[in-house]
Amino acid sequence: MESLLWQLGGLVLVGVLTYLIVFRKRGSG
Repeated sequence: MESLLWQLGGLVLVGVLTYLIVFRKRGSG
């Protein structure tokens, strides 16, 4: 159960980071 939460947390973190990077690139260019 704990590992599942860790996996979900990691996926969310990666998703947010990717979203921010893409958003920044779109905003800049």
